[in-house]
Amino acid sequence: MTRELTVLGVPAVAVGPVVQVVGQALGKEVKGKLDARTVGRCNREGGIYADIQLAEKMTAAEGITISGDGTTHRHRNYEAKTIDTIGPDGLFENFHLGVDSAVSHTSEEQLRGWITRLEEIARAYNATPKGQANPIDPRAFVAKFTGIHMDHAEDQKKLARLMEEYKNACCLEIRGENALLDMPSDEVLRLLWLRSHAAMQALGGYECWQRLTETEREAHDRQVLKSLQQEIGEEAFQKLSTEEQRHERLFVWTGCCMHKDLNAVKGGNTSMGAWWLTAGVIGPRKLMNRDNAAVAAEPGVSVAKTRALDVSVGGAVKATSLAGAIFNHKDDKKGQQDTYRWYFVDILGYAVNFPDTSNTRYQSHCEAAAELLVHLPLYKEFLLLVKDKKDSHSLNHMEQNLWDALHDLPTIQELCVLALYSQSITHPYLRRIRGQNIKDTNALHLGPLHLHVIAHCKAIIQDPSLLVSNNVSCITGAMDGQQWERPEVVYAIQQMSPTLPHLSALLVAFFEGALQTWQRFSAEFAHDGTIATLTPAERNRARMHPTNDHNEGALGSFRVTQRANPRLSLLMHNAKAKYKKNRTGRYVEMTSDKKLDKHVRTEARRQDDSGLEMKRKKGAIEHDRARVEATRAKALANAQKRKQALDAVMNTEIVLDHDALTRMTRAQLDAQIKRLRLVDKEIPRAKEMPLRADRLAAVLKAVERYKVQVARGIQQESTGDGDEMDVQMTRRDEFECEDEPDDE
Repeated sequence: MTRELTVLGVPAVAVGPVVQVVGQALGKEVKGKLDARTVGRCNREGGIYADIQLAEKMTAAEGITISGDGTTHRHRNYEAKTIDTIGPDGLFENFHLGVDSAVSHTSEEQLRGWITRLEEIARAYNATPKGQANPIDPRAFVAKFTGIHMDHAEDQKKLARLMEEYKNACCLEIRGENALLDMPSDEVLRLLWLRSHAAMQALGGYECWQRLTETEREAHDRQVLKSLQQEIGEEAFQKLSTEEQRHERLFVWTGCCMHKDLNAVKGGNTSMGAWWLTAGVIGPRKLMNRDNAAVAAEPGVSVAKTRALDVSVGGAVKATSLAGAIFNHKDDKKGQQDTYRWYFVDILGYAVNFPDTSNTRYQSHCEAAAELLVHLPLYKEFLLLVKDKKDSHSLNHMEQNLWDALHDLPTIQELCVLALYSQSITHPYLRRIRGQNIKDTNALHLGPLHLHVIAHCKAIIQDPSLLVSNNVSCITGAMDGQQWERPEVVYAIQQMSPTLPHLSALLVAFFEGALQTWQRFSAEFAHDGTIATLTPAERNRARMHPTNDHNEGALGSFRVTQRANPRLSLLMHNAKAKYKKNRTGRYVEMTSDKKLDKHVRTEARRQDDSGLEMKRKKGAIEHDRARVEATRAKALANAQKRKQALDAVMNTEIVLDHDALTRMTRAQLDAQIKRLRLVDKEIPRAKEMPLRADRLAAVLKAVERYKVQVARGIQQESTGDGDEMDVQMTRRDEFECEDEPDDE
C-alpha cells in the first residue's frame, strides 16, 4: 500500500497519516506507525522488484530495442534509458530503466552506462533465490538487442555503431563460450595456454609478467579468454546459415520523428532568412538587445558598432521568442503571465496560453506565429495597455522590440510562412506519429510517410498557390488532406496576402530548406537502406516508437522532482519511477513469494546502509580530478616539448655568409628559417614554401634585413641607446617564442 500511495503522489512523511485517516474512515483500527524511513525502504523495495521484473522480461523476450536521451541538471550529466521488449507472441511492452548520472556525454561513456545498468539488473536478479539457481548473463540481454532509437546527433549515431559492435561481440562470446564447453578439456587448456603464452610474450616475456600486479594479471587473463571466445564464436557463426546469421545480426537505428520535424523547421527558417540577401530585398527589422541597440545608435563607424549589427537578428523566430518571454516566461515572476491570460479571457471569453517558446518545446515557434497572426490586433492593443499602465507610459526594450516586429511587414510575412508550414506539414505529420493509435505505431513502418512528406514539400515548391491563394483548400494544401489544425490562421493569412508581396517567394524558400532537411534526416528510410530491406517479421522483432517521448519525459520528470526534492537520492527517484512506469505493482502481486519478499527487504536495507549516493557523487568528482590531472600533465608535456624546440632553435647560429647559405640542405635552411623568425616575422614559415629555391631566397632576404637590424643596434649603442635596444629585442624574442608552434 505504501508504494501505491507514493505512486499516487503522497509524500513519504504523509503516507502514515493517510493510512490512519483511511482506517478511521473505514472504522478499522490501524496498529503501528508508518514513518518516512519505513516508507522510503518500501520504495527501495519497489525499485529492486522493478529490476527483477526487467531481468525476467528481457530474458523471455524475442527481441529488445533500446532508446535513451541525455540532459544536464545542476551542471552534471544525466542519461535516461528505456527498453521495449518484443515477446515470442509479438507482445510489445515498454519499460523504464531509470535515469543515471554520467561523468561525460561521450558515446563511449554512454555505452559504459548501458553496460553498467544491464549488469546491475542481472546482479539484482541473480541475488534472488530463483537467480541463484539459474543465474542470468547480462550479455544475453545485449545479444537480443535488435534496434536503437535516439535523436540525430552525431554522438548518438556513434553510440548506435558502438552498441552494434558490442552486441556482435557479446553474441560471439556467448557462442564461443558454449563451443568451448562442448570441447574436450585438454583441447581447451591447450588453446588457453597458447593464447596466454602469446600474451606474455607480447608484454616482454615471463619477467615482465611477474612484475605485474595480481589485478593486472587477472585483467590480462580475462582478455585472453574473451579473445579466444570471440575467435571460436566467429568460427561457429560462420557455420550458420545465411538466415540464421541475419537473425543474429539484426540491429536497426532510427531517429526520433519529433527531431526530424524540429530540424526541418530550422532548415526552412535558415533558407528563408537567406532569401532576403539573395533576392536583394530589405529583410526583417533587427531586434537588438539593449546593449547592442545603444552601440548601434552611436554616430560614426566602429568595430563595436559593426559587431553589434552583425550579431543582432530579426525575423519571425526572434519575434516569437520575444513574445514567449513576455506573455509566458518560464520564470513565472517575469513577463505579463496572468495579466495576459485574464485580458484574453475578458476579450475572447476563454483563456489563451501562449506557446511556450521560452522553454524548449517542439513546434512552439510555429504555434506562436499562428497565435500572433490570428489575434494580431489584440496583441497590439494589449501592448498598448501594458504601455499606458506604467507610470512612464513606455514599453521596456523587449516589449518595444515585439511592438516593432508586429508592425514590420517582412517579419509578418515570415510569421505567415511558419504558420502555413505547420498547417501543411507539421500537424498532419504529428497526427501520424502521435495520434490516437500511437501504441500500435512502429517507427520502422514510417518510410512511406516520410516519402509523402518529401513529395508534398516538392508540390508546394512547384505550386505555392496550394497554400497562398484565394481558393486554398486543406484537401490539396494539407499533407494528409484533412481539415486544417487551425483554420482561422489560414483565413487570416488569406486576408493579409494582398499586402504581403514576398509571401510566395518566402514560402518556396522555406519549403526548399525544409525539403533538404527532410531528405537528410529521413535517410534511414532510403530504398536501399537497412530498414527498407527488412522483412515484416524483422520489423516486428525490431519494433520501436516513432518518438523519444519516454526518455525526454523521464528526464523532465527527474528535473521537476529534483527541484521539488533536492535531497532525494538518484536511487530513490529511480526506484519510484521504475515502479510506477513499469507497472511493477501488478508484477509483485502475481509473482512474489515469501522467500523473494524476504530477500528484497534484506537487499533494501543493505542499499539503505551502503551510502550509494555518496559513492556516486564521489566517483564523479574523482573522475573530474583524474581528467584535470591528465589535462595538466598533457599541457606540461607540451610546454616542455615547446621549450626543448625553442632551445634547439635558440642554439642555432644565424649564418650570414652568402656562399654558406647557398650550399645548405633543405633541413639546414629550415633551421635557419626558424631561427630568423624569432627576430623577423616577415619571413614565411618553411611549410609555406614547398620549393628549396623559395626557402633559400627567403633566407637570403631575411639575412639582409638582419644585417641592417644589427647595424642599427650598433649605431644605437654608440649613441647610448644600446641597452634599451637589447631589452626591447629580448622582450620581443621572448614574446614571439612563447606562442611560436613547431613548423614540422
